[in-house]
Amino acid sequence: MTDEELRAVFGLSGRALNRLRATGKFPAKDPLVGKTDRRAVDAFFDRRAGLSSGPSGPDGEETGATKSAINSVLPRKGSA
Repeated sequence: MTDEELRAVFGLSGRALNRLRATGKFPAKDPLVGKTDRRAVDAFFDRRAGLSSGPSGPDGEETGATKSAINSVLPRKGSA
């Protein structure tokens, strides 16, 4: 994602984006193409919102922590 796309999709001001980058936890921009990986940004905001306690496993498979977080918000079978 370009900086303009990041700002539009996530509703960030230029200053907010600069502050996020300065934390060192926000995904870095690839210097070759000048863009930030969309999946890494999505994962960053998911972790920040408490939706995931860590990065997903290889090939995007869910880790145990992610599965438990998902299961905690889904209705249980037979309880509708």
